[in-house]
Amino acid sequence: MDKGRYNITTIKKAIAILTRIFNSINIPFALIGGISLESWGLSRATYDIDFLIIVENHQLQILKDKLKKNKFEPIKTSGLEKWMLRFLFNGIQIDILMAMDDLTKNALKRRVLKECIGIKTYIASVEDLILLKLRLSRPRDIDDVISLINFNKNTIDREYLKRWVKKLLLTGEWELLKKILE
Repeated sequence: MDKGRYNITTIKKAIAILTRIFNSINIPFALIGGISLESWGLSRATYDIDFLIIVENHQLQILKDKLKKNKFEPIKTSGLEKWMLRFLFNGIQIDILMAMDDLTKNALKRRVLKECIGIKTYIASVEDLILLKLRLSRPRDIDDVISLINFNKNTIDREYLKRWVKKLLLTGEWELLKKILE
């Protein structure tokens, strides 16, 4: 395994550079995925860094150029370029996902400026992180949802979650959430 994946200094550096680049070209962004859990009181091993962005056509090449200049190596994503950019930075995989639906666009409107592993950056709100993970419903994501709810139970906007669960047709998943939130 690539040791770069587990180097917290490299992860911090990547997040700081990406935050600076996104801000420099006015790209709305939020850190999502496993690393963002730290901002909501949790931590777990993760193998990549995930960001959600809204990028205009005229910004896309500028973004790619700035990433290349900062030693982010592009990785082909087999036809997924419309939805995602993937890079390697000193052995760390970086996934930059395009906000293309109502949930992801709304998540960027609700992002929160917080510290994550010592770097001040925008993070998806706890509710939006729960919804993004619930929609994926992979075993690790469900574990993250349970932990996020348990750790943030007193501050979660339940009505917001309820509205989006209905809109996303995640009613079965909502039953699980209701039990945890009680």
